[in-house]
Amino acid sequence: MEFVLQLCPVGTIVTLYTEPGNEMNFWGRQLAYVVLPDGTYLNDLLIQNGYAKAASEYYCKELSRYQQENWTSKLEKRGLYTLSEIFQKYILKWFLHLTF
Repeated sequence: MEFVLQLCPVGTIVTLYTEPGNEMNFWGRQLAYVVLPDGTYLNDLLIQNGYAKAASEYYCKELSRYQQENWTSKLEKRGLYTLSEIFQKYILKWFLHLTF
């Protein structure tokens, strides 16, 4: 949340672009490209910094690029991916505890 608030504080006016036929997801959340006042896409920044990934179940003309950017973020352990090893170790310990 802090990352997003640094980029667009409360009250920032953004522009939303949707792709025809994919305006909402299964849970009723709006799907859109979010353009910041400087022309930067918030979607790109979130994915590049490891705070989001594109869901392949919805059409997105940028999907292949977003998947590549997500892979890079994961390899470079950016954002939430910094926690992935800690999380995996915790889950493994928990699982081993249950099986013995």
